Parts: sequence; structure tokens; C-alpha cells
Amino acid sequence: PVVEASFQETLDFLKKNKIKTFATSLLAKKSYIKSDYSGPSAFIFGTEADGLSNDWQKTADELIKIPMMKPMDSLNVSVSAALILFEALRQRDKL
Repeated sequence: PVVEASFQETLDFLKKNKIKTFATSLLAKKSYIKSDYSGPSAFIFGTEADGLSNDWQKTADELIKIPMMKPMDSLNVSVSAALILFEALRQRDKL
């Protein structure tokens, strides 16, 4: 199934269902491995070229980042998702 929703509809659904939002951002101070993903979680990833919209960066419960070695500042979004989702599964003892 595929769902299409506006930003506000998505945010309202997540808040109503008490789903914590984690948004990836180069501006984040917190490494993704320092967050707690044990509860209901939604992960928000931006495009490689543009990153996340300001709406998501302002409303996410936590901004997280994947630490990078200079001069690299980003990964392919599928690689970023794989790293963070693997960590969420690891924390939930699902591996």
C-alpha cells in the first residue's frame, strides 16, 4: 500500500499516534547512535541534494546525524536509511 499525505496531515497522524519523529540533518548535534528508538518511531530523510524541508527540521522531536569524516558531508539516502534503521532494530533486539 502507498499513502500520500501533506506535511501537516503526516505530522498530525504522527502526533496523534504518539510516534516520535527523528529527522536527519547536517545541522544536528546528536549522533544517531545516541538516540533511543525503542518506542514508536518515524524516520524522516531528506534528499541528497536539498536535505530536509525547514518544516521537518523545526517540528521533528529529534534532529540526528551520521558522523562523517571530512571532506565528506553526506551519504546516499538509502545508505543513511540503512544505517539508522539497522540501529533501531539493534536497539529493539530484532537482529
